[in-house]
Amino acid sequence: MAAVSESVRKLKKALADASASQQWDAVVQAAVEAFTKANSGAEIKQIVGLPGMEEGFLGEADAGAEIASALLDRAARFDDPSDKTQACAWLLRAAAFRPLCCVAPDAARATFLPKADVVEFLARAREPFDTWLTSKPPQTRASAAVALCWSRESRISTWLPLAQAEKDSLARASLLLLLAAHSDRATGKLREELAALALASAKGKPSPLTFAACVLGSRLGRMNGTLSQAFAQHVMKGSVTPSEWGWFGADLKPIKTSVAALSVLRWAELEDAAPLVEGLLKAKRPKARGDLLQLADALTWSAFEARTSPVPKTGVTAATLDPLQRRVIEALAEPAFQGLVPARLGLPGYYNSELLDFLAATELSWLPHPLSENDQPHFSALAARVACGELKERNALKALLESTSAEDALRLACCHSSATGATTEALGADFNGLACNEFCLAVVAASEKSGANVQEVLAGFLDPRGNEPYANDKLWANKPIIACALLDRTKGAPSETLLQFLEDAISAASTAEPLLGRIRKLKPSVRAQLIGRLSASGNTVPFLALEINPASVSKLVRFAIGPWGSTEGPRVEDALVSMGDAVLALIASADVPSEEQRPMVSELRDRVQTRLASPRKKGK
Repeated sequence: MAAVSESVRKLKKALADASASQQWDAVVQAAVEAFTKANSGAEIKQIVGLPGMEEGFLGEADAGAEIASALLDRAARFDDPSDKTQACAWLLRAAAFRPLCCVAPDAARATFLPKADVVEFLARAREPFDTWLTSKPPQTRASAAVALCWSRESRISTWLPLAQAEKDSLARASLLLLLAAHSDRATGKLREELAALALASAKGKPSPLTFAACVLGSRLGRMNGTLSQAFAQHVMKGSVTPSEWGWFGADLKPIKTSVAALSVLRWAELEDAAPLVEGLLKAKRPKARGDLLQLADALTWSAFEARTSPVPKTGVTAATLDPLQRRVIEALAEPAFQGLVPARLGLPGYYNSELLDFLAATELSWLPHPLSENDQPHFSALAARVACGELKERNALKALLESTSAEDALRLACCHSSATGATTEALGADFNGLACNEFCLAVVAASEKSGANVQEVLAGFLDPRGNEPYANDKLWANKPIIACALLDRTKGAPSETLLQFLEDAISAASTAEPLLGRIRKLKPSVRAQLIGRLSASGNTVPFLALEINPASVSKLVRFAIGPWGSTEGPRVEDALVSMGDAVLALIASADVPSEEQRPMVSELRDRVQTRLASPRKKGK
């Protein structure tokens, strides 16, 4: 026992000292020694539970093939079946960040974050598991079956008879998982036999066997009524997954099949999702945020994708929801789901109480604008669809102005809301800020043509109090659009009040155009005065580049070599290159806080000079 204690002491010290990534090697070696000298499965669990070890097993770090090899070697040398399976179970847990990875289809497996080294090790270490698969202790057969889920060699014709003949419920459940993991390679009669086995095993109260039957059914295609009912029972009640499977949570205890079932929803297809949705809505809310996130995703998937079609990339709209979908969104408005509403819905997530505003559809930003009886998007979805090329601008303008007043259409075009933020998040990389801005300005023009007095309506935003004109409607100023609209209708030089507003609008312009083009057209003296007011930021960089003078260049240089240089430096460099050869001397003489920064300035100048001398200059 002393040797084991000493090895654990060494591991604790290595973990305490591992403040840098290069010291992880010492942790690995100490862990290998500790696992190798462990006298029982309980000691292995104790080692795994040491502070810092959870990163290698339950976190996103890779436990590594050395640790996996040590665990398998120790499992092979244990005589007691429970010790053997405990060692094997932690080996299985070390293979992925999230349990169920071993039975997930290829298309979904990456979302469970497999740990490459351990997965590769398990794929090659087939021999001991083949032997254990027919050994006498059923728990050993169970662990072996789950381990073989990682095998690259599929032997369904050999494993299926073993599952059909297996009398032990745990071992049979594990064999069903093994068959599920390799079911993609089954065809014809073999696939039919797998389906029959899943159906026969799904009957009875929730248990590891009925859960494994649901997993097998989910991998074979759309689950029928019997399997769907069994699956819903696991979601609502469930049971504890066997420790032999290695599906341990952050508390080092086996997860429940109710939690595991939510993971299955990442790939399952149900013939009738309604009972499952009802079950999810009635189920007790879990306390852990990770489990709540899975529940929110399961509710969304079950109420939308599983029953109709994929959620539109611009998000859902209230007018087209059916009663069950409305109930799901009402549930997601509960305080427990704050910040956990799936982004793909295109709905408020951070302040999820605003989901009730979405459902009521009485606030201006959520009002429907019918394109047809079954297609009634709110304004942000309407604009996004135009920007994505899914809807013609003239059709969107017609729907908007037929369903609301010209002044309200103008307000929508010139304001942000929870709806615009949610739609933008749903679109992600597909969001086209420039196209959205151009559509908003088209709405401004169409509203004016329909009788709205643009300057009169927008004049309130020039007040230093800013958003007060529309505060009661949960709208706030889209300053770059307002600035463009006012500049288009201003004759002569802008007033001092408008110049102050333009300064704020430029700082708020996450997408430079179309405001940049309008600022470029200002009278040179007015433009220089305006640009001279700006501080350097991610939004103001392209505007500062309009003025090739010492002040603008110094601001850009300081921004490029400052704290934000690692992220904003490339954009600043592009802007400096766009200013042409005249910028080189200005960079060299830029006003910077300290002489110690001069080498960084020289390096920046050299990079800009090199790019200006290149045939593909000016950042292209």
